[in-house]
Amino acid sequence: MRTINFSYPIYNFLLFLKLSEIIIKKFIKFVLLSNDCEKKRFFWERLGFLPNKIRKDCKINKIKWIWIHANSIGEVNASQRLVSIIKEKYPEIHILLTTTNFSADERARQLNIGNAVVFFPYDVPVIIKQFLSIFNPRCIIIIESDIWPNFVKLCKNRGIPVIVVSGIYTNGYNRSLGLRYFYNYKFRLSKDVLENIDSFSMQTEDDAKRLSFVIPYHKNIGVTGNLKFSYLNNKLSAQEKSYYQRLFDIKETTPVFIAGNLHRTEDEMVIDAFRIVKKIISNAVMISAPRFMEDICSLESLLAERMFTYVKRTELDTQERANKDVILLDTMGELAKVYGIGNVAFVGGSLVYLGDMFGGHNILEPAVLGVPVLFGPYMHNFQNLADLFCQRKAAVQVRDSEDLANCVVKFLINQEESRKIIANATNIFEENKDVLDKTFLFIDAKVK
Repeated sequence: MRTINFSYPIYNFLLFLKLSEIIIKKFIKFVLLSNDCEKKRFFWERLGFLPNKIRKDCKINKIKWIWIHANSIGEVNASQRLVSIIKEKYPEIHILLTTTNFSADERARQLNIGNAVVFFPYDVPVIIKQFLSIFNPRCIIIIESDIWPNFVKLCKNRGIPVIVVSGIYTNGYNRSLGLRYFYNYKFRLSKDVLENIDSFSMQTEDDAKRLSFVIPYHKNIGVTGNLKFSYLNNKLSAQEKSYYQRLFDIKETTPVFIAGNLHRTEDEMVIDAFRIVKKIISNAVMISAPRFMEDICSLESLLAERMFTYVKRTELDTQERANKDVILLDTMGELAKVYGIGNVAFVGGSLVYLGDMFGGHNILEPAVLGVPVLFGPYMHNFQNLADLFCQRKAAVQVRDSEDLANCVVKFLINQEESRKIIANATNIFEENKDVLDKTFLFIDAKVK
């Protein structure tokens, strides 16, 4: 994908061309041919047509809003405790939380984070003005990097402060303050765009330094850390661990390898790695969780081809595992806890190149539960975390199936190696325990 130097005329021209096509396709697919209410809501809300209840509440009650934009599930999770502390400090404030995909929207509603959860509007001035007129937000908080040029420009024109928290500035991939990706285009954001943002609270000194090269005279660039550290629960309760061990028929001595968030094409490589592991550790069990539930059937076919016995997690409520080699986690929302019964975990989306939109998943979830973490070479969506954990020997990056198998065997057999990597990860979590407080102090002045 070719990167284009940013200019508002080129950006808006390409945006208009692409959105004309996208809106027609989504109208046919989501409105005319679907009975799914969430798909219809996605279509209309992104065009600025919000539920009547929200419109009436805003008009009648004169509610004061803070708008938090969290693009992905990880960013929604990262916003959870930040929202709690804002509500505690400013009880009169209501939170609008926006996302751009179904899974993040569903997660936000599960966590009950915002007073209103809607899909982020298309970056079209007339649609954005509609949103801003309805909510009249006191400030905008963007988690990590999802900057839309027209959006921040219109906020600047209206005097609405825009704050980036847990900001990322990297080169080469789309999840960066320096790049704006949409559909088939990638723009390198200019000084003109970034200067419309009032404050930047970055993850690392390197992120802040790179951003300063682009906007050297900006006065509000700080470093507060990665907000993803703030929402993690650093222990699995004894009751929860015992529940999953009984459900999965796993003893304390059973070697357990967990492969989480697997994507298609890499799932075959992980299964091949587990075949090598089983030749060395015959009683090893793999718990496999696909990134998308629709891939369960594909995983079942692969396991059957490789002659593995398996059982789906949803079947374990009515039957026992009966020494099956693999447990397929075909439920949503359990992986973060299930990691806690593993002896080693591989975090997927990283063993094969899946394009700019996918590049690894959150390695903090297994690491915080004291599980040695492995991941592949394609971690560009979590590059800062991957680099940090590798540099500190708190995780291991693997190259292929054979490398993955060797590392799994090492951590299943060698307890001393496991203790070392767990201790290194624990030190990182300890160093980042104040991320939430630092981030809130950074934005507090803008909220007042």
